[in-house]
Amino acid sequence: MSDIPVDIKGRPLAKVQTHLEEKVGLANYSNVTYGGSVTRYVKDADKDIEAAFKENEAQIEGWMKDYYRREVSELVEASAKSKR
Repeated sequence: MSDIPVDIKGRPLAKVQTHLEEKVGLANYSNVTYGGSVTRYVKDADKDIEAAFKENEAQIEGWMKDYYRREVSELVEASAKSKR
């Protein structure tokens, strides 16, 4: 048994992994660098890799935006708590 998920036809899904790192300036003239990676398995279009990525690009971008929006919110909240 493989660790790679398969679609309903038993074909392996394509693994898409991305990493992003951001530097955030804080009010006290210091910076915080944060980042993470997101791994998702998407339907592998029976096309070349470029076409498959283009087909799923909006969905992947949405996942990344959601992930980093949560990360930034947590950093802002932690920064606000540390100033109290």
